[in-house]
Order: sequence, then C-alpha cells, then structure tokens
Amino acid sequence: MENLKSIPDYEGLYSADDKGNIYSHNFNGTGELKKLKLYNHPKGYICATLYKDKIATVHLAHRLIIKAFKPNPQNKKEVKHNDKNRINNNVYNLDWATRSENIKHYKVVWYG
Repeated sequence: MENLKSIPDYEGLYSADDKGNIYSHNFNGTGELKKLKLYNHPKGYICATLYKDKIATVHLAHRLIIKAFKPNPQNKKEVKHNDKNRINNNVYNLDWATRSENIKHYKVVWYG
C-alpha cells in the first residue's frame, strides 16, 4: 500500500492504491484493511464487487482507481490505458479520455 486514497462514493468503505489494488475497510470489524480479490471481465478488464448499504455493485477496477487519484475537470467519460494493457491498472498508466481520444489511441493501422 504505497499511496492509498478513498474511492469516491465509497469513502470509509473502500480505498485504492496507486498500484491498482482495492481494499475494504474495517474488515470483520477489526479496523484493518483487506485487499480485495479482483476478477476478470469477459472483455479483458479487471472488476471488483463493492458493497454499500447491503447492495453489491460490480465496477471496472480501472474506473475506481482513476476516480480516486485523478480529477476529471473536463468531465471525460472514458479511461485510457496508456500502455494499451487492460489489466495494468497502475494509476500512472491511466488517463481520462473522450471516446474519440480512446478510439484514436487504440486504433491499429493495417498496411497491406
């Protein structure tokens, strides 16, 4: 846990670190943090299930991490993995992007 920040809308319940891990707070009433087991989404992303008010919600981990660490003053809707690796959720690999910026970033040029 190098750099830990609260996840917006889940303050006091969950935090993320800059390496791409997510932690639950007050595990079993002890006050300690517990690293969550993340799992794969069919589209190749990493997911986390978070609970609030006894309701479980599945989230894309990269979106939770970027929301915790990077402001989004231009209200961009998507997240870009700079190295194009969908499972590398290190905060330094993530940036906010528009749909067109994200498409341009992932576009493959075919010659032939």
